[in-house]
Amino acid sequence: MTKYAAPLEDMRFALYDVLDAERALKALPRGEALNRELIDAVLDEAARFSEQVLAPLNQSGDAEGCHYDKASASVTTPAGFKDAN
Repeated sequence: MTKYAAPLEDMRFALYDVLDAERALKALPRGEALNRELIDAVLDEAARFSEQVLAPLNQSGDAEGCHYDKASASVTTPAGFKDAN
């Protein structure tokens, strides 16, 4: 199984070089605290969560899938999905 690595370099390029997100976010009301350091910290944590929590669920998600119970109108997700929130 391949290990997922979040494309942080691509995300930062898109945010800073293509979209100029830091300037755009600072223009928002109360956006003065939204600087590159904070944005990078959020990206780093999102990458960590994706790599360590979500990515390992792909295999069980593909193998087990979700199941719909028509009688109770409920959906059961594969093992681990509920705990990943």
